[in-house]
Amino acid sequence: PTPTTNTIMKLLLSLALTLVVTNPAEAQCTYNFCGGDVTNPNTIITSPTGIQAPCSLVQTGINLGQVNAEQCLGLPELEKTCCPAGGSTVGGTGTTTQTCFLCDSDVTFNKDKLWGGEKICASYDASIAPLPAGQVCDAAKGAANLNLNMPSFCECEGAVAPGLCTFCGENQVVNTEAVVPDSDGLVTCGAGADYIKHVKNATACSVFITDSAKAACCVSGALSISVRSFATALVVGLAFAF
Repeated sequence: PTPTTNTIMKLLLSLALTLVVTNPAEAQCTYNFCGGDVTNPNTIITSPTGIQAPCSLVQTGINLGQVNAEQCLGLPELEKTCCPAGGSTVGGTGTTTQTCFLCDSDVTFNKDKLWGGEKICASYDASIAPLPAGQVCDAAKGAANLNLNMPSFCECEGAVAPGLCTFCGENQVVNTEAVVPDSDGLVTCGAGADYIKHVKNATACSVFITDSAKAACCVSGALSISVRSFATALVVGLAFAF
């Protein structure tokens, strides 16, 4: 439904006051909403910050730093309402104007991959989406993570992990369910071992593979096999017991 002029003015005033009294988000979103072409400017939506506002003001909120990196992930869904026929920069149903990509080209990657509880790959791609291709794009990607090969970490189609670091020693395996020390319980050893595969600077291996990490995550291969065998035998035994 088309809102009345009074309704729009009230929403504009409400949003303006909210933007004035709210501090900018720490991790801000960089995004060219609808590629700058909002075809339904007066349509009222719920913005990523939870505010009811017309489509025309979404970019204003982004520019003022009111949308953080996590909320940024919801913008493609809003584009389906605000610019359904085109102009989408990341995802959405419109034609893409994005030229700076996490994967170096517009190929598929794992948008749901987590690190420290956050969808780091999707956030990373959204943050560089508005940048022009070439030197600016390359410089931004280089500065974002100097040690990690993001295309391979995020499982970009065709990307290959450097594989420069070895997590556990000979005859050891990773206890994938254990937790990496000093990670606040957010990073399992399995996730840590996967991360290590994508480190692109061999001199940085020792920074990530510490003695405490190996002590927590690496177990004897023989012990691991025997534990799994015991667990399997226990499950089979219980099945027959009932």
